[in-house]
Amino acid sequence: MNETTVFELQFKTEDNKNKTISLRHAKPDIDATSAQKALENIIATQAFKQDNIQLFAKPVGARYVTRQVDTVYAVSNPED
Repeated sequence: MNETTVFELQFKTEDNKNKTISLRHAKPDIDATSAQKALENIIATQAFKQDNIQLFAKPVGARYVTRQVDTVYAVSNPED
């Protein structure tokens, strides 16, 4: 079993599409206030645009996402 956890910051773009920043090595105890400040700081920079659309325009939320992988079968040397 292989388990990984990422911390996601969720946003809406200026054209109301979903955008997420995933952080693999985030602290395990980020609280709501810290997450909100991080979202607001990223939005305030207005540094991320594509085709003149602000990619991180509105905060949506922050969450930890844990993924578990249970390998049933794997080729020992896939290059053979």
